[in-house]
Amino acid sequence: RKQLEEFSGRLEDAERRATFLEDAPAAQCKNPKAAWLLAKAGDHFDRQGRPDWASIKAEAPELFGVVTAKSNAGTGTEKAPTSRNMNDFIRKAAGRS
Repeated sequence: RKQLEEFSGRLEDAERRATFLEDAPAAQCKNPKAAWLLAKAGDHFDRQGRPDWASIKAEAPELFGVVTAKSNAGTGTEKAPTSRNMNDFIRKAAGRS
């Protein structure tokens, strides 16, 4: 019986976490793992077990906002892409450029 209750508690926690992670993108959460730990530690859930995003945002606003890409392939190269292909390389190696 004790093992069953322990397993049931872990299953409930896993379902709560899955729901939390599904809702995180809609709440513009940048770091869902940190927000989950904060919500769990502070018991930021309503009676149905759904996350209370307003209270989580109030406690840690730095975890929320629009995620922007940090880099882009080719950014800062300042060179135009070359239109060379394999045939050009072969011809140059054969001395027929």
